[in-house]
Amino acid sequence: MSLNQYFVVFFKKGPNWTEDSSPELDERQKQHLIHLQDLYGAGKLAITGPVDDHSDVDLRAMAVFYRHAFATVDELKELVEEDELFETGHLVAEYASWFFPEGQMLNSRHSVQWTSVV
Repeated sequence: MSLNQYFVVFFKKGPNWTEDSSPELDERQKQHLIHLQDLYGAGKLAITGPVDDHSDVDLRAMAVFYRHAFATVDELKELVEEDELFETGHLVAEYASWFFPEGQMLNSRHSVQWTSVV
């Protein structure tokens, strides 16, 4: 059986997390979404979004990246963490490899449509 490999990134509350809104945080969030759109458009990101109904109170979102788009997980980390929400400690990321049988799930990146944030 042939397996597909993806990288899964869990976005969690960082040491500087706040739920308080501010113009600076709103702008960082906007830039975060643009960064994700760019990664999707470059064919590196398969799907991403917020999560709910889970036991980890720090977990905010997850993203699934195409493994073949990165030479190493360190290359992925560098790309993900250049986002200002990570640079400022608002978010932190945890990384994992994910395997599943070829032909199942995520077989068409064209089924996801982005709504522009700008």
